[in-house]
Amino acid sequence: MEFMNPLRRTPIYLFLLAAGCAAPEVQLREPEKPSGPLSLEAAVELAWKNNPDVLAAAERVNEARAAIDEAASNYWPVLQLIERFTITDQPSQAFANILDQRRFKSTLDFNDPGVVPNFRTGLAGSITLYDGGRRRARLRGARAQAESLEALEEKVRRDLALEIARAWYLVHKARDTAATQEKSIDILSAHLKISEARLAAGAARRSDVLAVNVRLAESKEASITARNSAVRAEAALHLLLGLGIEEPIQLLPPPSPALQAPGKLEDLLAQARKHRLELAQSERDIAAARAKWIESHAGYQPEITLFGGFGFDDREPALGHANWLWGVGFIESVFDALRTPNRVRQAKAGLKAALSAFRKAQLEVELEVKNSLLDAEEADAKHDVAAQAATLAEESLRLVEAEYQQGAATITRLLDAELSLTQARTRLLAAAHDRALSRISILHAVGEYPAAPTEPPASKADSGKETHEKS
Repeated sequence: MEFMNPLRRTPIYLFLLAAGCAAPEVQLREPEKPSGPLSLEAAVELAWKNNPDVLAAAERVNEARAAIDEAASNYWPVLQLIERFTITDQPSQAFANILDQRRFKSTLDFNDPGVVPNFRTGLAGSITLYDGGRRRARLRGARAQAESLEALEEKVRRDLALEIARAWYLVHKARDTAATQEKSIDILSAHLKISEARLAAGAARRSDVLAVNVRLAESKEASITARNSAVRAEAALHLLLGLGIEEPIQLLPPPSPALQAPGKLEDLLAQARKHRLELAQSERDIAAARAKWIESHAGYQPEITLFGGFGFDDREPALGHANWLWGVGFIESVFDALRTPNRVRQAKAGLKAALSAFRKAQLEVELEVKNSLLDAEEADAKHDVAAQAATLAEESLRLVEAEYQQGAATITRLLDAELSLTQARTRLLAAAHDRALSRISILHAVGEYPAAPTEPPASKADSGKETHEKS
C-alpha cells in the first residue's frame, strides 16, 4: 500500500493555518477629557463622545450594517478550497479512489482492492438560482433592522442630551441655593454680633440672641444640604459625561436667553409626529417584522441551486489528471414536520406585535408632548409668582429694618422678614432654571432637541443598497 507524501501539500496547510488565525483583541478608547469650562452645548457634545450608552448604540448599528452585508452575500456564489484525506477498505469506495487516482490495473481484485488512501485537493462551489424570495426578504429585514437601530442610536443621543440639561440645571440650582443660604448666614452672623452687643449693653433680651442663633443654625443646615445636593448632581453629571468621579469639571454659568411662548398643542403634536425617533424606530420594526413574515412564506417555495467542483486525486496533481463535476439541484420540502406553517404563525404574531408597539409609541409621544406643555405653563406661572414674591419680600424687609432701627419691631420679626426674602430668592432662582429647562423639554418632546435630524435614519442604510435584489 502506497501512501502519498503530505509534505507535498505543505503550502496548502500553511495557507489554511494563516486563514484560521485568532482575531485581534478589541479595546475601547480612553474617554475624552474636557479642555476647559463646559457650556451646556459642550457638555452634550462631550457626553456623545464618552457616554457608554451612546457608544454601545453606535456599535449595535455597526453590527446591524454588517448583518446587511451578510444578508446580501447570499446572492454571491460560495467557493470552497478543499483538502481532504480519506483511507478505506470498502471495495466500492476504494475502487472509485483508484480510478480517480488513475491507478487502475487489470490485475486489481474488485472484491478486495485493499486499503486505499486518498488526498483530495480541489475547489467546490455553488450558487442559489431561486429560493422563493427568501434572500430578498432577509435582506429587506436586515436593512429595516439597521434603520431601526439607527433611529434608536439617535434617540439615545437625544435622551442623553435632555438628561445632561436636567443635571446641568440641577447643579446650578443647588449651587444658587447654597449661595443664597451662605449670604443669609453672613447677614445673620452680623445680626448675631449686633444682638450680643445690645445684650451686653442691656438693650436686648437673651431670647433675641437665642432666636438669631437658631436661625443661623437653620441657615447653616440648609447651606450644607444645598452643597451636598450640588455635589450629588455633579456626580450624576460625571456619569452622563462618561467621566470618572474624580475627574475635575468646571461649568460655565447658564445662559439667559429670551424664552418664547411654549406654542399650541396641535402644532407641537404635528412636529412630534414628524421628528420623534421613537415613531421612526417603530415604523422600521414593522418593516422588519413584515420582511420576516414574507421570508417565512418563502418556505413553501422550492430552491434551485447550481453546484460544481474541480480537483485532483492524484499523488502528483497534474492538469491532465483533474476531474470535475457540476449539476443543478431542485429541492421542494414535501413535509417538514410543519416547521414552515409554524414559522408563518410566529412571523404573523411578530408583525401584529410590532403594529401594536407603534400605536403605543404614538400614544406615549402625545402624552409626553402634553405633559411638557403643561410643565412649561406651570413653570411660567411659578416664575411669575416667585418674582412677585421676591419683590414683596424685599419691600417687607426694608420696612421691617426701618421699624427695627426705631425699636418698633422685634428681632424675631426682622429674622422672619429676612427668612422670607431668602426663601423667595431661592424659589425665584429655582423657578428661572425650571422655566429654561421646560423649554428644552418641549423641544425634546417634539424631537427637536438638540436639533431636528437633517436626514431620516432610514436613508443611511438605504445608501448601501445592492442593485441585484432578486428572488
